[in-house]
Amino acid sequence: MDPPTDPPTDPHDEWQDVTQVELALPTHHAPLNSSLLASAPPVLPRETPLITPNRWVDHFRSSMTDPPNVDDLLLTRRQRTLSRLMPCMKTSPSPMYKSHLQVAVHMAQTAFNNDDPTHFQTLQTIYKQLTGDLVDCPRFGSHWEEIGFQGNDPATDLRGVGCLGLLQPLAMLMNPEMYALIRKIHALSRDERQDFPFMVLSINITRIAFDALRKQTIKKYILRDVDQFFDRFNYYFASLLFHFFHVWRTEQKTIKDSGYVLKDLEQLSLKKSDFLLERLEQHLTTYSKSDIQKAKANMDRRTGIATR
Repeated sequence: MDPPTDPPTDPHDEWQDVTQVELALPTHHAPLNSSLLASAPPVLPRETPLITPNRWVDHFRSSMTDPPNVDDLLLTRRQRTLSRLMPCMKTSPSPMYKSHLQVAVHMAQTAFNNDDPTHFQTLQTIYKQLTGDLVDCPRFGSHWEEIGFQGNDPATDLRGVGCLGLLQPLAMLMNPEMYALIRKIHALSRDERQDFPFMVLSINITRIAFDALRKQTIKKYILRDVDQFFDRFNYYFASLLFHFFHVWRTEQKTIKDSGYVLKDLEQLSLKKSDFLLERLEQHLTTYSKSDIQKAKANMDRRTGIATR
């Protein structure tokens, strides 16, 4: 399939139709691109420490020299038209909410950077947490298909939502309470009959979650504790991913059903966010405290800091 196109730069239109990446299983391993290999970053140590989602967000917060204008991204086309005709009716988010949203938009607008070792470290963390590997993997290669990218270079799939597409699976993989769940979802993605490209799915769900944020569907939910903006936004993503997993597993869906399942999920995300959040909360109570503690200890050891 053709790679997704780069997102437009006009902030008024940018998130009206964020690129959806088609869920399609690779039929063969694409040949390595020699020009990409030549520009690959230096080889990292064999066991690079895992990166936390907070550090990934802070990396973008500190590099944001020109914050994006997010006021219009919070409004529908009709609301934007009314605000232009009657400026006195224009609304703006709270300063804290706006600041966090600017970082989220900045992440979504930022392409994967081969020259930034933090970007590769984040990819490495996702790969190692999903596969259980301890040592680092090459920047390019067919091994990325093991976690559901479509070819030798994960950056190609990230064009739709930029580096925000790495934050949300990273947040689940580095959350001891969600680690077992996301590993289950990845295992289902490798099932002989019900397989699907996990990371491509994750990118599509990030697109759905971000659209809900832009349309203010989950604004009240996040404003309940705006200091935890990204924790709450990532939790919402997890609720979407869990619902997809539940439907896919219990209704015996296969790759031919993916478009319909994603479309239904998108509609549900805009109408029943509370239902999605409550269902995830209930499911997480089924995991034992001992398994959660084991996952936390392992993450703490491999990051060098306490995760939670």
